[in-house]
Formats: sequence, structure tokens, C-alpha cells
Amino acid sequence: MLIQNIQQSKSDPKGKAIASLILGIISFTPIVTQLMMPFIYYLISPIRGIIVLFLRGILILSIVGIILGILGLKSSKRNFAITGIVLNTIGFLAPLIYILLIH
Repeated sequence: MLIQNIQQSKSDPKGKAIASLILGIISFTPIVTQLMMPFIYYLISPIRGIIVLFLRGILILSIVGIILGILGLKSSKRNFAITGIVLNTIGFLAPLIYILLIH
């Protein structure tokens, strides 16, 4: 009985779905603050490089989150995985467009 419970917990990748959701929230949050970035961006010019580095880090987190979300689709926490994929996709596209168009 104990061995069966251990095997069931290993085959259910719900940790990946939850990790995808958390990374999605982390990568989506700067998008809200990004609406204020053009004002800050031109006021403080030495920070421009730091902002772009930060956005590149968000791109990497989003890619990892999308991968974890896809792997987490097989779990019992499928809704978390889907939400994580959506948030990470938005979190990937918005900084990418910002970097390509503004910088």
C-alpha cells in the first residue's frame, strides 16, 4: 500500500503545474508596472540598461514557466498549468515587444 502511494505521487507532476503558475505570476507582475516604465525610462537614463537586463531575465523565467506548464498538463492540477502557460506566454511576449520596439 505504501509503495503504491509513493508511485502515484511520483507519476503526478502537480509540482510542475504549481511551479509554472508561480513563475507566471512572477513574469506577469512586471507587465503591470511596465505601463509606467516609459515615464521612468526617459527620466532616469542610467537605469535603461538595468531595465533591459531585468526584462531579459523575465524572458528566461517565462520560457522555463511555459515548459513546466506543458509538462504539468498531465497532472491533477491541470488548471494551474493552463493558467501558468497563459501568464508565462503573456510574460514572454510583452517584454519581448518592449525590448524590440523601445530599446
